[in-house]
Amino acid sequence: VAQFYTNYMAAYREPDRVQVYYIAIEASNFLAAAEQKIGKTNVTLQAASYYNQHGMEAVPDAKTPEEAKAKIAELIVHQGALAAAAEQAKAFVTDLYAMDPVKPENLVSLAKQKGLAVRTSSPFSATTGPVEFSAPTEFTKSAFKLNTDSPFSKPIAGTDAIYILALAGQLPTAI
Repeated sequence: VAQFYTNYMAAYREPDRVQVYYIAIEASNFLAAAEQKIGKTNVTLQAASYYNQHGMEAVPDAKTPEEAKAKIAELIVHQGALAAAAEQAKAFVTDLYAMDPVKPENLVSLAKQKGLAVRTSSPFSATTGPVEFSAPTEFTKSAFKLNTDSPFSKPIAGTDAIYILALAGQLPTAI
């Protein structure tokens, strides 16, 4: 058994891992405001126009033209909500970078001031990403670029939220 272990020691090596603090500014919090800003009639007209240009190929899983237009309208509103979330994320990052001294805990304290929930990921590798949720690939890439001199990420767009990261810890490779 010992010889097998020593011969296959590389198979038991854990890769470099990182742990981050992150906030997720959910697009769903901005859906009503986005729909109001765009206007119900305008969303319907945009969806109809897009459907007229692209037809049923625009939404392959739709069974009827009305269903396709409804799904297109949902996507238009969702994009507006994601844009509003991105604006809030940019304002948050501006405030975050204004804090002195620069340290990862600033994300936690600023988020509490603004009433945002801070989460801490479990350690993850560059190949697996966080296990708590389905993160965009840019989330993992940005997490591994963080260091003590630059502990914050720029806003990272996901499909349903905008993420901002701060370095919580780095775990080196180990057997």
